[in-house]
This record gives sequence, C-alpha cells and structure tokens, in this order.
Amino acid sequence: MPHDGAIAVPTERPSSAKVLRSFLRPRGKGVLVAALLFTGHQIGEAMVPISIGLVIDLAVRRSSVGDLVLWLGVLALVFVGLSFCFRGGARVSIVNEQGIAHDLRMRLLNRELQGRGSGRTSGQMLSIASSDAQRVGDFAGVVSFGVAAVAVIGFASWQLLTVSWLLALVILLGAPLLLLLVGLLAKAFERHSSSEQEAAARTASMATDYLKGLRTLKALGATEAAGSRYREQSQTARLHSTRAAGSLAALSGLTVFINGLYLLVIALIGGQLALSGAMSIGALITALGLAQLLLGPLQTLARTSSMTAQARASALRISDALLDGGIADAAPDPAGTAPESGFPRPEPGLLTAVLCPDPRRAAAFVADFGARSGPGTLVDQHHTVLFNGSLAENVALAAAGSRQLAEAVETACLGDLLEALPEGLESGIGDDGEWLSGGQRQRVGLARALAADPRVLVLQDPTSAVDSVTEGDIARRLRAMRAGKTTVLITESPALVNICDRVVQL
Repeated sequence: MPHDGAIAVPTERPSSAKVLRSFLRPRGKGVLVAALLFTGHQIGEAMVPISIGLVIDLAVRRSSVGDLVLWLGVLALVFVGLSFCFRGGARVSIVNEQGIAHDLRMRLLNRELQGRGSGRTSGQMLSIASSDAQRVGDFAGVVSFGVAAVAVIGFASWQLLTVSWLLALVILLGAPLLLLLVGLLAKAFERHSSSEQEAAARTASMATDYLKGLRTLKALGATEAAGSRYREQSQTARLHSTRAAGSLAALSGLTVFINGLYLLVIALIGGQLALSGAMSIGALITALGLAQLLLGPLQTLARTSSMTAQARASALRISDALLDGGIADAAPDPAGTAPESGFPRPEPGLLTAVLCPDPRRAAAFVADFGARSGPGTLVDQHHTVLFNGSLAENVALAAAGSRQLAEAVETACLGDLLEALPEGLESGIGDDGEWLSGGQRQRVGLARALAADPRVLVLQDPTSAVDSVTEGDIARRLRAMRAGKTTVLITESPALVNICDRVVQL
C-alpha cells in the first residue's frame, strides 16, 4: 500500500535516532505485527527444551506412556506453531522492508521532479536512493527481530527463575552488560560504515559524471587521465569498504567470543546444581537447552547493533538529501544534425575565423570536422561539459604541462573567478559546473581546451556568454597563446574575428 508523502521530513538536521523513527512510523503497525509473529516463533523455540525437560521428568522417569504421548503431542504442536509464526513474520517483514525503501525512493524522486536542486551529483543521489534507502528499509526487519530477541531472553529468564534463581541471576545481570559492551563496540563500526557509504557515493558520482561527458573526454584526449582519477577514487572506496568489513568482522568475532564465555558460565553453574541434587535431570536439560537457545537471540542483538549503525548513517544521508533537495538538472546533450561535408581546411599555423550565421549548420560542420579529424586535433563544441570536482581538476584534465595550465587560466580570464572562490583552483564547481554562471562555465571550458595545447584547435562560439570587455581581453590573449598554432574559431564575434589571420564565410 503506497505511503507517498507520509514520511515526515524535519526542517533541521535531527539526530539519527529521530530520523529512523520518522522513516519507520508510516509502517509502524506492520513492524509491530512482524515483531509479534517473530516473538511467537522465538517463544516456540524456547518451548522446545522446556517440553523435552517435562517429557523426561513427567514421562520417562515415571515410565508413563500416557504422559509421554501427551508431551510429545505438545512438542509437535509447538513445532507447528513456531513454523507458521516464522513464515508469517518473514512475509510481513519483507513487505515492511521493501515498502519503507520504496517510500524513501519516491520521496527522493518527488524532490527531483519538483526541481529542487542541491549540491549532490546524480551519482550520489543514485547511491542514496538505492543503497541507503534499502539499508533503512532493512532496519524494519532488524527492529522486528530485535524485539523478538528481547522477548525470548525475558521468557527464558523467567523459566530459568523457576528452575534456579542463581541461573536466572546470571542471565539477568549478564545480558545487559553483554549488550552494553556490544553497543560500545558498534560505535566504531558506525563511523566506518558512514565513511564507506560516502566513498561509494563519490565513486558512483564520478562514474556517472564521466559517462555523461564521455564525448568531451574523448575530444580532449583525457580518457586516460579520467580513468586514472576513477581508479584512485575506486581504490579509496575499496579501502573504506575493507575497513568497514574488518570492523564488522571484529565486532562479530568479539560478540561470539563473549557469548561463548557467557554460555560456558551458565553451563558450569547448571552442572554443579545438578550434581548437588538441587535440580532434576529434566530441569538441567531445560536449563542447558535455554542457555544454548540464548546464543541465537544474543547474536541477533549483536547484528542489530551493527545494522542499526549502518541504518543510522544511511538515514542521516537520506534526511540531508530530503532537506537540501534532489538532483540538479543535468545539462542536455546538444542535438546535432547529420554531419555535412565542406568544412574549410584550416591553414597550418594560422588563426582562421569561420562565419556561419546558422547555429544548426555551424554545429553540423563542427561535428563533421570532429569526426574526420585525427590525433592532435581538439574540437571544442559550443556546449561545455564540466565534471564534478575542483576547478583545477577540470582545467588540468588534459593539460600538456604546468606552463600551459597557467597560460590557459590567464588567457580565459579566470582571475576574477579564482578570487571569488574560497579555495581558488582547488574549489569545487558542482555537478557539470552548476555552481558557476554561464559565462564562468564557458571560460572554464575554454581554459581546459587551451591547456591541452593541441596541434589543431577548433572552438565554437567560445565567448558567447561573456561580456564584451572580457571578450576583448580573451581575444587578445588567445591570439598570443595560439600564435603560430593552427586554430579555427566558428564565431560571429567581431572581437574574435579581428584577431584572426583568415576569415571564411560559410
């Protein structure tokens, strides 16, 4: 049943516990039903050693065939009941988990459809809507299993109290200390889980970013540089994932070790009581069976701690995304027409201006020239595709060297932008340069093309989005930087046409 819009999203950053409660609240009844069914299953599991103990004390020791048949029948009914409870609980729990994950994905999608952009890239939003949403959904099952585990621990403690107050005291005092210790160990895993998710999101974002701008990467000859950056980021994500897995393995190993010591103490105390005659054989079997049974619920609570840490980290990421907005609009890929022939052959070593009043025809000529050109030729089309990362990473993506990089930044008149950004060249520019104005994006794209220092450079309307004063400065600097190099400018700008050695009318 859809619950779109039912999840409450706070207006300020809340604690992770409040976020999880708000995300689970629309499915609260389902979580409660699953918890009750799982509790029935766990109580049924606890009834198995209790029934066996009664069979031994009331039937076997008394040699009563009637009692034996009666308690074996009770044992069979217990197995039937716990089987149906588990099947029903599992079904309801899966519906809850998938429903919560679906609700969260719909909330994230609705924010995107409403046009509320944020600083997150599409790759990051994909990671949040898939991995993080599913982890929060899985937490609903964790809650149901956790409630059942607590219930069976309480039931087993009560049963043991009827057998031996000493055993009951050991369980009632030991279980909270055990849970506290496991909770403290889980804190470290929560930090590692959060860093793992962030690294995975950055890796997915970079992959999406590069796929979207694959044409630009190929034109710049920067596929190897992009691949190198992705490999570095992928290795970072792998290290974070390995660290998180190691933390989880250490948490699980320590939990099992502590649980083993806990059960060993119970078994030793029960054995001493049986040898002293304070317990019957049936009661001893019941006590040992319940002690062994407790291993499962305690391990469940240990997993609950680690999975809760994961869910809390993911819930905060989802909450931040819902507060900030959705995916920023992606810049459309320019629609080109079929390539046409007739693009003027550039004169070696000269700046050539190509006048073409029809933008569609100019785009067709540029596409045709790019398709027919060979190595050493860079065709930079009018639409500028930038990548999520710093300004330096974008400009230096295919830079021929540090000198060319500095000259390119100077030629593209990026000085004012560097002064405005808090970290200069190392400042982030958002997904596809969304944090920049149109003119700034165009100048960054121009600087990137110039930094590549290609043998033949073709620029389509490189200054159409900048003011006339800046355009004049770019024209003069472009003339100086590309002096003696083959350059073609498809433009109607008088400032650019005036610096060219040759003008061709299409």
